[in-house]
Amino acid sequence: SWSALPGQENAGHLPPAIIFDVDETVVSNAAFQLTLVPPFTDEKLNAWNAANKATPIPGVSEFAAKARAMGVELFFVTNRPCIADTVSGDPCPQKAVSTQDVVEAGIPTSEDRVMLSFEQPGWNKEKKNRRDVIARSYRVIMLIGDDLGDFIPCSRRRAVSPCDSGATAESRLAATLEHQDYWGNGWYILPNPMHGSWTTALPK
Repeated sequence: SWSALPGQENAGHLPPAIIFDVDETVVSNAAFQLTLVPPFTDEKLNAWNAANKATPIPGVSEFAAKARAMGVELFFVTNRPCIADTVSGDPCPQKAVSTQDVVEAGIPTSEDRVMLSFEQPGWNKEKKNRRDVIARSYRVIMLIGDDLGDFIPCSRRRAVSPCDSGATAESRLAATLEHQDYWGNGWYILPNPMHGSWTTALPK
């Protein structure tokens, strides 16, 4: 009945699932970062991903295959946003691109297992909203990501629902220590020195 989601209780009857982040967790965007001319925009990343084959994070496809062989469902929760393409009329071209990136990383999946920000009402940059949707039908046994927000809600400097206030370096540290029993025990964070919510929380 154990869950990697604090607050998920009485879930022993639900099938198990793992929630992955996508960028720097399933696929590496290091090559994109090397060619990026600032400022970063979601449109630049989406265009680059659409034009280039995804580079998998080492070991991710093998791990995913073993998890599936044990009957575990896989979800991919990314903050790549749904942004309508005014030229093609596609309301969310990032959906297909993100799903294809996961497939190119060696993990067969479908679009219903890839959850983007702003894809549905209430799905903002706060990933807790989407994790809670998954928790209605699955017992989450692992969270794997590269950013504190992949694990702990309200870790971003700018507050979005359901967070009442933005995060600071001090509040992030306190939340990290509060959940210390999860690190390495259901929560697995990969180092990402290139980008993330930590860059906005640091003092100027």
